[in-house]
Amino acid sequence: MRPIVLLFAISPFTVSAQTIDKVPAAREEVLKTLATIVQQKAFVPGIDFKKWESFLASERAKIDEAKNDEEFKGAINQALRKFGFSHILLATPKDMNTRTSGKAVGLGITSQSGPDGRQITRVFEGSAANNAGLEPGDIITHVDGQKVDDKTVFSGDEGSIVKVRVKK
Repeated sequence: MRPIVLLFAISPFTVSAQTIDKVPAAREEVLKTLATIVQQKAFVPGIDFKKWESFLASERAKIDEAKNDEEFKGAINQALRKFGFSHILLATPKDMNTRTSGKAVGLGITSQSGPDGRQITRVFEGSAANNAGLEPGDIITHVDGQKVDDKTVFSGDEGSIVKVRVKK
């Protein structure tokens, strides 16, 4: 099956995005709070939460490589999934602002990572993705010529043009 390449503009679902926080102390505070949640409040049958700290230490290099909030969130969420969590996810301040306002600047989709790229799980009515004919189940394989991975962010400045390769 041949992939489809689409070009479309990032359209409003606008909200003023919060700036990316690169403060090392903030990272440590997030990790500390997450450890408290995992060790004191989380429950998953068969998971030994006492191993969280040592597990996190083994993932620390990937977490420390993160250059911005989106990469940090991706590294943490990947570690959580790898540890065995499916119900705890880290969200950035921008994510929470988007969730509470219902507005964002992006393609107008929600997606989840898969082996071939990011599978679209929802397409918002009136979004650039909707107008381009994207549908749930489509897989985004490349954005602006770059292979899609867990760290790929589908947002940008309003009106910017994005080239997306999609497997239907």
